[in-house]
Amino acid sequence: MATTGRKPKPRRLKELDGDPKSRFLSKNEPTPPVSDNVIEWDVVKNNPVAHRAFTDNVRILRTMKMLTDAEIPLINIMAICQARIEEAENQVESEGMISDYVNTKGERNSVAHPAVGVSMKYAQMLKCLCIEFGMTPSSRGRLELPNEEKGDDFASKLRSKIG
Repeated sequence: MATTGRKPKPRRLKELDGDPKSRFLSKNEPTPPVSDNVIEWDVVKNNPVAHRAFTDNVRILRTMKMLTDAEIPLINIMAICQARIEEAENQVESEGMISDYVNTKGERNSVAHPAVGVSMKYAQMLKCLCIEFGMTPSSRGRLELPNEEKGDDFASKLRSKIG
């Protein structure tokens, strides 16, 4: 049975957003483990576009410190969506937006290319997944990443000399 109200935010997004009303975070929220070995599905491995999208998404989510074992299936689905969108758009680009067919009466009809609908469907799925992970501009704008420790690395010294 569905619950009413807003969909709860993931804990990591709550921590990054901050809470203006200072509400407590649930201590009973399950936290899946974080591992370095990320399992890539065979469908993603065999498709070069999906593989590239998968590695990009993993890199982005690791940078945001939002990658756990529970997100791996969703990242695979995101990669498949990105690959299918690119395939559909390439097909539309080569064959055109309008598709002609002959109906049963022998008349020629023009309709939108079926790949346009496929592309739109996967784009909507991808958008929903990106919103879940905080990867859209509006959700990213509310996030504040924690300050990194200032070390003795060359870049920080150079920044202090220049600025």
